[in-house]
Amino acid sequence: METDETELYYLYRFLSYSYSGLKEYDQAVLNCQKAIVKTKDDLKLYDCYIILGDISLERERYGEAGDFYKKSLTHYLDYSKITSYEDIDNGKLKDQKLGSLFSRIGLIFAYQNDRSREIPFMRWAAKLGDEKAIKYCNNTNIKF
Repeated sequence: METDETELYYLYRFLSYSYSGLKEYDQAVLNCQKAIVKTKDDLKLYDCYIILGDISLERERYGEAGDFYKKSLTHYLDYSKITSYEDIDNGKLKDQKLGSLFSRIGLIFAYQNDRSREIPFMRWAAKLGDEKAIKYCNNTNIKF
């Protein structure tokens, strides 16, 4: 039974990616929601909520994208057991997935012209080693 659920998760997630690539966003969202129901694994849930956030971002639904990215962040922090931002601030932690997620969240705030919330996320993303965030920070004079 467990294997069937796992296989269905991967099938629905694959369909979600595929439909998203074809810009069939309603089908992508539907299949991603089906994938979410098939797993309790935090890393898999992180991935699904990233997909949903990216679809919402593509549709310019920034509030919705932010909500999905926050859910993704919750699952990733649970998976990785990161409990404090202190190691990020001190430059002791490098985590590409977390950096990419922070970059996405920062971008949402940038689209909403919320510089006070954009800057910390882009700074953390850059400190975590996200190349896009590093370039963004350098281009916008955000020190990290």
